[in-house]
Amino acid sequence: MRSNPGLNVLIVGGWSPGPLVYLQPVLASHHCTIVEPRNLPMPPFPGSWCCHPKVLLMFAVCGTLLWLAGTQHASIAWNIVAIIASLLSFRVLAAVVVRTAIQLSAQSCIEETRRFDGNVTLIGFSWGGAVSGSLFAC
Repeated sequence: MRSNPGLNVLIVGGWSPGPLVYLQPVLASHHCTIVEPRNLPMPPFPGSWCCHPKVLLMFAVCGTLLWLAGTQHASIAWNIVAIIASLLSFRVLAAVVVRTAIQLSAQSCIEETRRFDGNVTLIGFSWGGAVSGSLFAC
């Protein structure tokens, strides 16, 4: 296999390095330029997604619905509706957190590709696979 000195590789990993640990030395031996994005905001670990307006709004909605479900002055029917609504809002909160974190990670990857001259080969694993897939939707 011939080495390609002009090959730029962006490796987007996940919570564990997986097979990328074995792939990096092979790419380096073929004189590839390898870059890994720094500071990917992966949930559940705190990151830039924590302070995003969409996430904060959903936290407020979930908290308000839980508070309403716990009020002693409301009827039983209202409490049941509030509990069901709070459970549904937590499901929406999880989706908003994951989607926001993927979008922020994709933006980080796009910024990293600006360091390259020419084409970029993208390799994603685990969380990085979801981020890599979202780049094609941009």
